[in-house]
Amino acid sequence: MSIVRLSVGVLIGACLLGGALWLAAQFPRVTAAVLLWFFGAGLLYLVKEGLRSRVIGARSSRYERDSSPFSYWFYIFFYSLLGVLALGLGVYCLIIPRL
Repeated sequence: MSIVRLSVGVLIGACLLGGALWLAAQFPRVTAAVLLWFFGAGLLYLVKEGLRSRVIGARSSRYERDSSPFSYWFYIFFYSLLGVLALGLGVYCLIIPRL
């Protein structure tokens, strides 16, 4: 890679991060809601893929539905609960004006 291309990429990334931080300072409730929604949606997507593939990962472990059903279903329910809570907290951040 050339130095110019690398420098432009770093500059664009720094500008995007600076813009995101400025928006977070201007609109903290909306930022919190959007981040919680992304987190919740990501966890629910992880659960969906875990149900589809019959394998879920937790930390550095993999749990298959057939070989360790208790651990598999525990993480499916745990990630589902966290995902729903994150989505709900995102809605709460927008509805309640003073946190």
